[in-house]
Amino acid sequence: MPRAKDPSELVAPVILPPAGLRVSRLRLGGDELAVLSFPLGCLAFPVSFTEAERAVARAMLAGESNAQIAAARQTSLRTVDHQIASVLRKLHVRSRSEAFAGLCRPEESQRQETSPAADRRGRHGEKEPRDI
Repeated sequence: MPRAKDPSELVAPVILPPAGLRVSRLRLGGDELAVLSFPLGCLAFPVSFTEAERAVARAMLAGESNAQIAAARQTSLRTVDHQIASVLRKLHVRSRSEAFAGLCRPEESQRQETSPAADRRGRHGEKEPRDI
């Protein structure tokens, strides 16, 4: 016969909300929505990012389009496309939204690349991730 469960085993762990959590209500048509927001801590890029990739990632996270980034950096659109592709590849994600989510978790964004391709590139010289 299975043993009776202790009541403390049936209680879900307490998960605290993030510091600075704000809730806003929004009416859209006949629906009422809640928008949750909270400030993010300091974001850090992986050490394998080049200075150009950091600049492009900052602009990308600010919501700028590839064309806006290219104009601001005075470079070609194709160069920005390649830099964004490199940022996404180094973060192991496929989209800007996934990149943003990945960079919002500092413990994930501080990891170093360990793939054979990263070893061939030889960009492991720095020990600390750089802040945005």
